[in-house]
Order: sequence, then C-alpha cells, then structure tokens
Amino acid sequence: MYSFASLNGILQASENTHLPASDLAILRGYAVFDYFRIQDGVPLFLQDYLDRFLRSANGLRLQFQWSKGELREMVFKLLEANQQTEGGIRMLMTGGSSPTGYAIDSANLLMLSYPTVEYPAWYFEQGVKAMTVRHQRELPHIKSINYLSGLYYRTELQSRQAHFLLYHDGYFFRESDRYNIFFVDQENKLITPEKAVLHGVTRKQILELALKHDIPIECRDVELTELNNFKEAFFTSTTLGAVPLKQIDNFIIGEGVPGTVYQRIKSLFDGHCREYVSENGQ
Repeated sequence: MYSFASLNGILQASENTHLPASDLAILRGYAVFDYFRIQDGVPLFLQDYLDRFLRSANGLRLQFQWSKGELREMVFKLLEANQQTEGGIRMLMTGGSSPTGYAIDSANLLMLSYPTVEYPAWYFEQGVKAMTVRHQRELPHIKSINYLSGLYYRTELQSRQAHFLLYHDGYFFRESDRYNIFFVDQENKLITPEKAVLHGVTRKQILELALKHDIPIECRDVELTELNNFKEAFFTSTTLGAVPLKQIDNFIIGEGVPGTVYQRIKSLFDGHCREYVSENGQ
C-alpha cells in the first residue's frame, strides 16, 4: 500500500483512512468499485473505467455528488501524492453511513493505490486451468464488492489444482469471478459471452482491437455443449491483460497450449497499452 489515500476527495495517510463502522459497505456489502492499472505514470483507459464506475454507482442507486471530471482530478492528485508510476488504483463508492443500517445515505468515496500485481510467467507461457461452478452473479452489469462465491471456492480451487473459477448457469458459460472469457472456434473467430456478465474494460479493448485488425468476433451466449468446438480460450482482466486457458475441469482445450490467436491478441493488446501510454503520458 502507498503512503496516501483519498477519502471523499481529501488526501490523507493511508494508515489513518477508515470508513465509518455504520457504512453500508461494511454492514451490508453495499458498494461498487473499480480498479485500473498505472503504466509509466499513466492510468490505462481511465475514461472507460470512470464511465463504468459511474454506471455501477447509478445502477446501485448510490447518492453521490462527484462528476467524472472531479473523479479524474482525484486520481491524478493521488498519483502525484504517492509519486506512483506503476501498479493500480482502486476506487470504492459505498452506500454511505446509514443511521438505520439499511437505508442508503450519502456515499463515501475511497481511492487506494496499490503496487503492481505480479503473476507467474508460466501463466502466459503454458496456460492456466479453470474450475467450473454453477453460479450467476447478482446484478452482473454492476461491479459491486460482492465476491462471496469467488472467495468461498478458493479451497476447492486449490484442492483441484485449478487457478481460476468459471461460472455457468447450467446451460451457458458466463464469466469468472474476476475475469471475462473468450473462446476461439475452428475458423479463428473470437466468441465471448454477452449477457449476464460484467463487460470488462480489457474485454472492450480487445473487441475493438479485433475489429480493427479484421479478426472475426461474435458476442453471444455460449452453451456448455459447445466446448468441443473450440480450439483456444483465454481470460481477460485489468491485472492479467489476457492469459491463455488450457483446461476447463478435465477437458483439455485444443492442444493444451497457448494458441496462435491468443498470441496475436496478447501482442496486439500489449502494443495497444504501450501506444496509449505514449499518447497520454506527460
């Protein structure tokens, strides 16, 4: 954790930054959040993250007063205070300090700086395994702090020697607890679930890159029975970027190694991030 945090737009020492015990985030888990990466001092795709953050806040009917411009200003003030050039920033907006423990009140806004999340190199070189769980996230279009199922199944993940969860509703693949999923069919088409999932910013960037580089895409429901039709799969997220998925439960995807479509997508996305930093850096 970095030295400074921001609470309701006021910079203060991180160790002294606290939410009231009466806040609905603590009492009821009622809050939204977002997290974006900092690369060479530049918040990657900040506009997209702020847009989604405010959509989530409005979707959860939070009572807040901050505009997108004000949030942006807070982000850069926090970066400057911490002299942060890498890592990430988490934004959290809560239901507020509720006098009854159930009524929504004026929101509290917390921003915290984090060091870079490091993943093993072999994740990207060899691919990872996913364990399926039948679960549908509540209010999936909202990025809430409700990660109850994701945390609950960590013991099973370890015992199954899997790395990530993959939710389904009994008929369709949906998403992971923290990641979107892409499949690649035999014609090299990218297919990603569209309904009942949180639309990730990295997912958005990759869809736009695919369109720009004439990679066919299809956003639709993906049936569990279609798994045999796919030769590649990968997860996407803010911290991961894109990571190849070699196995789902006991099913080996394709040849069980990162495929050529994934490798192209990863190369395009990494280059896109560097280009964004070059265009938006000081």
